[in-house]
Amino acid sequence: MDLGYGGLGVSGDLSGDPVLTIEITGQDSTLSVYDNSGHRLRQQEEITVIGQQIFSVPTHTLVQGSYLIEVDDGQQKSIARFVV
Repeated sequence: MDLGYGGLGVSGDLSGDPVLTIEITGQDSTLSVYDNSGHRLRQQEEITVIGQQIFSVPTHTLVQGSYLIEVDDGQQKSIARFVV
């Protein structure tokens, strides 16, 4: 999936817990995870430096289902759906 920033993928961290990895090439951004009802379940602020950044969003606390991830840098928002 393309968020307009970079890529979006699901991978495992060193402990084996699933995480959502997001590549951001723009400015400082807010990453938010929503359920299908529109309730925000998680939000984290990420500070970027010049160049491509990869951030992880833990998903081990989410029950199986589909969710939305929003990346907002204050000038544009991109949303993508992902499944746990």
